[in-house]
Amino acid sequence: MPTQYQQFIHLSRYARWDYDKKRRETWGETVDRYFTFFQEHLKETCDYDLGNGLVEELREEMLALNVMPSMRCLMT
Repeated sequence: MPTQYQQFIHLSRYARWDYDKKRRETWGETVDRYFTFFQEHLKETCDYDLGNGLVEELREEMLALNVMPSMRCLMT
């Protein structure tokens, strides 16, 4: 995250605690969790496969903060 404010918001609102690593998620781990959830959810409920190419493209854009998903989805 580019600024300390963005880092604080991520850590305080969206990063889950990892008990194995004894720390909160990094931004990359939060983004990975988000896409893992949606890949599984869409496959199970809609029989829809996002495909690795689309997921990777969206993931890179999220990591670069060019696009943002529903923040509610990141929290849950």
